[in-house]
This record gives sequence, structure tokens and C-alpha cells, in this order.
Amino acid sequence: MPREVGGKIFYTREEAEAAGIKLPTPEEFARNQAILDQFDADIRAAAPPPEGVTPAGFGGRFSDDLEGTEWEGWTVVNGQWFDQHGNPVD
Repeated sequence: MPREVGGKIFYTREEAEAAGIKLPTPEEFARNQAILDQFDADIRAAAPPPEGVTPAGFGGRFSDDLEGTEWEGWTVVNGQWFDQHGNPVD
């Protein structure tokens, strides 16, 4: 039986097939996964923004969730977080 969460309906693969919903082929899934993997690699390889510059985000309220908080100015480099003074944070 489909489940509704937050106004969205979720099906198992079997339920979707029984309802006639077109599912991605294994080739389509692999292609899309490769695109997402490349996007993730590009994001991780991007250089940090210059000091004092708010990093570009998705715009509007999502542009920088740290701005105006006690974490403003924090950065992450190779998985390590640094505070606004450049000190590593555990």
C-alpha cells in the first residue's frame, strides 16, 4: 500500500510497477548516478571562496545558512572544518 509522507506518495518497486508507473531502466539509473557522482566530485574539488566572500549558494534564503550565526566565516577544506580565524575545529 502506498505511503504518504509530507504530501508525497511513496511506492515500493512492486507497487509502482502494478500501478503502471514507468521506472528507470538500469541503464538510465546508472547514467543518472554517474551524473550525480561527477557533480559531487566537482563540488568537492572546488576551491573555497576568497576570505570575506559569502559563498554562492542556490540563492535567496539558501545562499548561506551560516551567515549571521556563530558559525559565520567557517570553512571546510578536505573534510576538516575551520572557524572564522582559521583554527581547525573538531
